[in-house]
Amino acid sequence: MAEYETVAVPFVTIGNRRGLTAMQIVEHEYLAKLVRMFPDSFEYHPLADVMLFIEPDIDDAAHS
Repeated sequence: MAEYETVAVPFVTIGNRRGLTAMQIVEHEYLAKLVRMFPDSFEYHPLADVMLFIEPDIDDAAHS
């Protein structure tokens, strides 16, 4: 059985979005794992070299 732990994700703010820089992902394996485990939750922004978090739509989640 796999063990999971809760960790704080050190998102950076880029404009009005949250994301992870390439440097963060390279330096911290747990962040790289997070991005790999949830690929539909991140989108790459090449000009900033960041993985932007795709915020869940709270209204849709509340009605599911």
